[in-house]
Amino acid sequence: MSRERVDQAGLEHRPDPEAETEPDKNISYDEQESKQGSSKRNSAPNAERLQKKYQAALRNIPAPGRGCHPKLLGVANLGVNAGHDRQQIFDHIRASIPPGSRVVPDAEIMQAVDKALEDPAAKPPRTPKQISRIVRKLKSPETAQAVRQIIIDRGGTVEPNELSQRSPVLIDGSEPHMIPLLRTLYSPDNLIFIGRRTDPGVVGDSIRTAAEWIAFFQEKFEMVMRMPEATRGACYESLAEEFPHIMPNPLSGLQEKSKTGKKTFRGDACISDFRFAVGEFDVLSVDKQLSFWRGLGLPVCAAIHSGGKSVHAWLRVDGVKNAKDWERIVENGFFPMLGSVGADTSCKNESRLSRLPGMFRTEKNQWQRLLWLCPEGGAL
Repeated sequence: MSRERVDQAGLEHRPDPEAETEPDKNISYDEQESKQGSSKRNSAPNAERLQKKYQAALRNIPAPGRGCHPKLLGVANLGVNAGHDRQQIFDHIRASIPPGSRVVPDAEIMQAVDKALEDPAAKPPRTPKQISRIVRKLKSPETAQAVRQIIIDRGGTVEPNELSQRSPVLIDGSEPHMIPLLRTLYSPDNLIFIGRRTDPGVVGDSIRTAAEWIAFFQEKFEMVMRMPEATRGACYESLAEEFPHIMPNPLSGLQEKSKTGKKTFRGDACISDFRFAVGEFDVLSVDKQLSFWRGLGLPVCAAIHSGGKSVHAWLRVDGVKNAKDWERIVENGFFPMLGSVGADTSCKNESRLSRLPGMFRTEKNQWQRLLWLCPEGGAL
């Protein structure tokens, strides 16, 4: 397998397939010998340089919860370029991950190593600023559609079940899907709204801590499982009717004025942590939406099938500390870019709701499913 070079900017350069070791027919035998000897003399310093870059990357792996996951693929790529095998790279990364807010499972590390081995040119997630620069100059719907198709083609084929199997955090049928979402993306004391779109925000009712919601849903679903199978469907429908939505961004628990002047506990002014922007399409099939989010390369912390025609992508937001930052970076910077390629721009406010995974959507006869879960955010 050919090795790529990785420069300081993290860009991979594929070697020219035509430029192999076959002797150049336009130079003499002596010149060829001299050329080959020079190549051998230069190979040792080059190998040493690759090893140094790899060792430096291992030393600089962030702690879990502080950007560890997105860095793993880049480190694995450097390990491949430096000539290490699968087990060696795994062992090096495992030994180099510092303590953090979670334990990185072996499967998460091995997934990055395997991806590097099969595709050393794989790139880390892009930032919203990088994506904005790419498509900021779109001037017509035709151009926008063409760019969107390029992004979809770049993403390739993405099947929902295949995506769940590759999720950095395990998603299976052992527990309702909202449990790993709440456990992974929030601190136990984060205040989260879960309920109907029209429900008022009531602390202790529709607004509870993540730990309280986890205990609540565990108890509810355990109770349903103890019921006769014939009655479970009605119970699932009742739960889904009461708790169809979740607000991704945590709340302060303080009452503030809404945009209409009414006091509320769940408005834009009540957000305490600006963590996630919700991306959604209504004009693409589910498979194409997943291909788009993969092709775009932004850090996705969660991907949720709505139980209908859309996927809700929870995109990690960086550098947003308050409402002014949100307006500048997300509403006026990021979402115009997404809207230019057909995404739903009504999702741009900070208190936007998303579908709660693990609930059965009766009118669509489908479950709202968690397809991807990555605490630090990663490209699908």
